[in-house]
Amino acid sequence: MMAPRHGRVETQASRIVVSGAIDLGDFRRLLAAMHDVTARRGYSDVLLDFGQCETAFPGPMAAVCAAVLRLRQGGVETAAILPSEERLRKLFVNAGWAYLLDPANQPESRFRGYRHVPVVQFMSPAEQKSVVDRMMDATLASTVGLARGDLTAIHWSLNEITDNVLVHSSSPVGGVVHVNHFRRQKRIEFVVADPGVGIPATLREGHRFASDAEALDRAIRQGVTRRKDIGQGNGLYGTFRVAEANRGYFRVHSGSARLSYEGGTLHVRTEAIVHRGTLVVVGLDYSNPAALGEALRLGTGQRELSEGDYIQLRYEDMTADVLVVHVFSEVASVGSRVAGEPFRRKLLNLVRTHPGHRIVLDLSGIDLVSSSFADEAFGKLFVQIGPLQFMRTFTFRNVTPLVKSLIDKAIVQRSAASD
Repeated sequence: MMAPRHGRVETQASRIVVSGAIDLGDFRRLLAAMHDVTARRGYSDVLLDFGQCETAFPGPMAAVCAAVLRLRQGGVETAAILPSEERLRKLFVNAGWAYLLDPANQPESRFRGYRHVPVVQFMSPAEQKSVVDRMMDATLASTVGLARGDLTAIHWSLNEITDNVLVHSSSPVGGVVHVNHFRRQKRIEFVVADPGVGIPATLREGHRFASDAEALDRAIRQGVTRRKDIGQGNGLYGTFRVAEANRGYFRVHSGSARLSYEGGTLHVRTEAIVHRGTLVVVGLDYSNPAALGEALRLGTGQRELSEGDYIQLRYEDMTADVLVVHVFSEVASVGSRVAGEPFRRKLLNLVRTHPGHRIVLDLSGIDLVSSSFADEAFGKLFVQIGPLQFMRTFTFRNVTPLVKSLIDKAIVQRSAASD
């Protein structure tokens, strides 16, 4: 298979033709072309032609989607021609890029997998919480081997980076967030982009910098923020520390600069093309158990972040010291084996991150489950953790006699098959 050509951007009146690749080395040219067509040439409509595009990556595409949201907010109409290559065209649709680029003609993503979450826009604290919870739910359902501190560090980083958009970016359309899980590499990547004023401009409210590159370099230092009465400057710093300590990567594009950390090396450089906004791409390696949770150091020592973390807020019953899982709200279907797999993985993560805790499975609202779902979710879990731990850990509540008999039968059959 031939490698994709380097990205190329050509402008034909209000039509912008993109060919080759859209990666971190090319997306600024596309954003510059969009700015030129609308702000300088005065067109009130833009056609983004990706027909000749050969490959595209989540970070750059999130930045393009954010810029398009800003154009539409300013009265510019946008439309898109999707890639002619079938797999890439499907990616544009499933990842949610197609809809954000051209909502009048492209469908919303119907992707229901649990390893990737399509790009989502957020504009308010309530929307931010909703999208972060969605990303964390996907993480819990798609990964195995994470310690509680790992999940907490991911949750904290997602909250901090998305909150920066609402607090500091001055973006009239908020931002977008995108999460992908690469199981073979044991890596989670999340992307946050906004079309706001950018990090250098924000930090210059309280500091003096010789260049945008210096501003980005300082942005990942502890305590650097535009104003102490607004924030403490821990978001970018803490997330960088998590990526640094667990062999991940951390990339920031904003203003006329880019910052990249990968393979133990930090590079900060000046870019010829200004990015009017901010793009943050974070890759977190979870192959080393508990590394993420141990990595996050704020202030002058290790900060305990378990209080108020995602699992506590979502599942813990503080009055009874148990985790309560409302099955009806956790699964897409109780009639499908496919839906049972991520649910089993989620339960396994809860067992491993909360050893010794009881887990109550509340089946309110469920009158029937398929035998395939019961086998995938409960039968395989019973065999995986063993009968004693299963019985010590799980309690079923509000379960009908029929559903109970189907779950019992699935456990017995799976146990017999594994002997």
